[in-house]
Amino acid sequence: MHPMRPSLPLFLALLACVLFCSPVQAVQVVPEPSDQEQPAPKAKPAPSAERQSLTRHELRLDGKTHAYTATAGELVIKDEESQEPKARIFYVAYELENAGTSPRPLTFAFNGGPGAASIWLHLGGLGPLRVALHDDGTLPPPPYRLIQNESSWLPFTDIVFIDPVGTGYSRGLGEAKPAGKPFWNIEKDVESVAEFIRLWVTRNGRWLSPIFLAGESYGTTRAALLAPYLQSEFGLQAAGVLLISPVLFYETILLSPINDLPFALYLPAYASVAHYHGKAGQGLSLEQLSTQAGAFALEEYLPALAKGSILPEARSREVAGRLSELTGLPAQLYLENHLRLEPARFRRELLRDRERLIGRMDATIAAVNPEPQRSAPSYDPTLQPLYGPFSSAMHSYLIRDLKYQSDLLYEFLNPQVGMSWDWQAAGEEGQGYLDAVTPLKEAMSVSPSMRVLLACGMYDLATPCSSVEYTLNHLWLDDALKKNITLEYYRAGHMMYTHADARKELHDDAQRFYREVLERAGTKARP
Repeated sequence: MHPMRPSLPLFLALLACVLFCSPVQAVQVVPEPSDQEQPAPKAKPAPSAERQSLTRHELRLDGKTHAYTATAGELVIKDEESQEPKARIFYVAYELENAGTSPRPLTFAFNGGPGAASIWLHLGGLGPLRVALHDDGTLPPPPYRLIQNESSWLPFTDIVFIDPVGTGYSRGLGEAKPAGKPFWNIEKDVESVAEFIRLWVTRNGRWLSPIFLAGESYGTTRAALLAPYLQSEFGLQAAGVLLISPVLFYETILLSPINDLPFALYLPAYASVAHYHGKAGQGLSLEQLSTQAGAFALEEYLPALAKGSILPEARSREVAGRLSELTGLPAQLYLENHLRLEPARFRRELLRDRERLIGRMDATIAAVNPEPQRSAPSYDPTLQPLYGPFSSAMHSYLIRDLKYQSDLLYEFLNPQVGMSWDWQAAGEEGQGYLDAVTPLKEAMSVSPSMRVLLACGMYDLATPCSSVEYTLNHLWLDDALKKNITLEYYRAGHMMYTHADARKELHDDAQRFYREVLERAGTKARP
């Protein structure tokens, strides 16, 4: 189990003993002779053994020095009945020193995937250090480096970055092959992360701290499911939930021949991206074009799609013409595809005349398309290029700065998790689309003081803003609870914090969110 952190006097006493006590004389044990020599078994660490490394650092922002403690470590979660170790979950925690007597806000942060480690939020936007990028989110030439994060959230909240099982250094400990597979489903993922949170607040005496959950992408689904689970199972109530690039109801983003909804909800994002690249909306602001696209999507486009093959040809041509005006793509392309254009096709076609492919995570970024003849892009120019800089920075940071050594590969994005993920518990009776909206609504009803902040990138082609708006419009919340939800927009993509301006705006919005939550609760803790 995870040991309590030793007090300073005890630490000094132990250190003095190591330095000044008389050395203990080693005794060699000679084994009894035997008929046959047996090789000595190799010692293996106990499955329940936990490691941690505590280091102290400083963050200098706006002329002020913030001293903080960083703990890189792991917690072992066990089977409730047998107490057998089930998994080892890795984390990095940051706690501000000399923060006063009132409980500091405490944020548990994680990315999504499924299969993504928390490295992206950690070294991209929230932590005290970040990977150095150009202001527009593109990469500088190597060597890559970590720099102080001028938009870190640490000044207003302590942060624990969690790597779910199968990501980072977190591993399953059972007999399954692969060992982490029992956790690669909706229910067990929530249970394991919730158990980690319970253990961490218990070991560190933080039960009275205002608790916040911050997730990105599938991590927003996890956060929405975690909030009611922590309430009902442990009596641990979240003060606030932060959903970055949210997806809460999967019918809004999963395209299929008979699910017309995502095609309509992607349209405002297509229009926004076309506007950015100068392909549509000349003479209109981004907001004007996006608003027009949103209105057309729900009032005319979606009803047209709903008619399927019985839509009159004349009406089909009218809709295709308007789609062309909004997105800059030929009307004929829409007609050839029954008015339905998937994001992958849009990414390939928008800048075809420039022989460029636009990104899925961040459609403001374009790169050479190595295989223009393919119907689907072979890579995402806004994600794969980040693998090297982030992975190298994380490995180096853990070893050199946080003094945590491991021979394991830090799984920053484990495809095996995503490919093995069991979605069967998605809907009622294991059928249908994953719904994290209803559990979130229940959590807000049970805890009417809980606040929710949603952050959306206008150039995100993974979880578009319109899907979030549509979801919120179908929450059917009581008027008293609607005011607890805040939706913010950023001129960036899925990982909006890779853009300097959006990173600063996200920081400011989050800081204001924490302050309002704490002021409403009447706590003296100041973020």
